[in-house]
Amino acid sequence: MNTGNGRCYPDQPSTQEKEDAPQAEETESSELLRLYNESLFGDGVYKIENSKVLDDVIEKFEENAASFTDYPATLYLIAHTDNNKIIQTSDLCAKEKICTNEQLSAKRALSAADYIQTNWKNRPENVKIISRGVGAQCAKVKTGSQEDKKTDRKVVFYLFYDNSESDQADLQKLQSDPCTTFLD
Repeated sequence: MNTGNGRCYPDQPSTQEKEDAPQAEETESSELLRLYNESLFGDGVYKIENSKVLDDVIEKFEENAASFTDYPATLYLIAHTDNNKIIQTSDLCAKEKICTNEQLSAKRALSAADYIQTNWKNRPENVKIISRGVGAQCAKVKTGSQEDKKTDRKVVFYLFYDNSESDQADLQKLQSDPCTTFLD
């Protein structure tokens, strides 16, 4: 994990790692990491089915704990879904009372945040974790195959240091983006 500009970024994965874990990718700007939902959740499921992916994220945070200890920081998780509608007669809606993509993405973000809070044993007290879901409002693939729509099903991590002017500027930019208006 690189810590340039006061932020933590995952190291560039090797070619083999990319083949083994195509669900994670390094990103630009304040976006720390993007995990595609099929790496964490089954289709239409909010309970984490593959915790190894989040264990790897926590391990990277643990390896770079020094970058978190000196400054207060906030880790934001935002979950997205594709634009497939949830069938109202499905168990997800009937039993779990999750009947919209917004509800599903919010539960996925909360599941990931809860997992990190529970399992990041040495998390510095000055790191807050906030999660939100935006549903399908930002889905880029409006029509197409289910394979194409997988790119819209993701959890995105943003890390901001509270005392960094550049991070606060990035946070303000994100707050004006309809796909990240959850950031408050």
